[in-house]
Amino acid sequence: MIEKTKIICVNTLDPWWNLSIEEYLLDRVGENECILYLWQNQNTVVIGKNQNAWRECRTDLLESEGGKLARRLSGGGA
Repeated sequence: MIEKTKIICVNTLDPWWNLSIEEYLLDRVGENECILYLWQNQNTVVIGKNQNAWRECRTDLLESEGGKLARRLSGGGA
């Protein structure tokens, strides 16, 4: 049963910062605790830990348009 709920909203658009905070919160969430972490990135493709970036996105176009490519701790699609 959830005994404690936290809502965390951030205003940074940095994907690596946002993903690192997500991982930090995941490692420290209590057994009966729920955390809602709200964030967004700017011009970013986030891929799962097992994905091949060159198969999942057009890395040349992403780079030429100033986009960012970030990898998250968990698996799953882009």
